[in-house]
Amino acid sequence: MQEQKDLAYLLYYGQEKQFYIELPENADAWETPLLLDSFVKRGETTVDSYWSKIWVQ
Repeated sequence: MQEQKDLAYLLYYGQEKQFYIELPENADAWETPLLLDSFVKRGETTVDSYWSKIWVQ
């Protein structure tokens, strides 16, 4: 059985109506969903509201 692993955390701020994604500091670009792997490759751990909304849609 494969061990479960947190790949990202989706945050929603209701008052601002904005999404954000937080990536773990030890995130692996090969395991991260395709839309988010470029952030991991650049060493970014926070995905801005624009790209987070795209991911949700």
